[in-house]
Amino acid sequence: MGKVDSEKKVQPKNNWQGHKAHNKDTPIRNIPQMKKKPVKKSVIAGNAEARKSIATGEIVAAEEARKTEQDARTLYIRFTGNKLPRSQDEIKVETV
Repeated sequence: MGKVDSEKKVQPKNNWQGHKAHNKDTPIRNIPQMKKKPVKKSVIAGNAEARKSIATGEIVAAEEARKTEQDARTLYIRFTGNKLPRSQDEIKVETV
């Protein structure tokens, strides 16, 4: 066997050495960036309108009105006492 020189450092082969993205001498800013997907003008206008209505509080007011209407449509039944009804026939409707 041959004599191994301890002063020589063996560097592993880098298959990507010639590639721009992996070359250490190439600055990152020279790597081409991917272009963003184009956005329609109507979508941009809709986003601007949505941000404006959120900022003015229209969205919160509409949400509160929707929740109030939903609560008006919902029926709440409270059973008091130890005896609970066993069927729908045993439940009596009382108007408030």
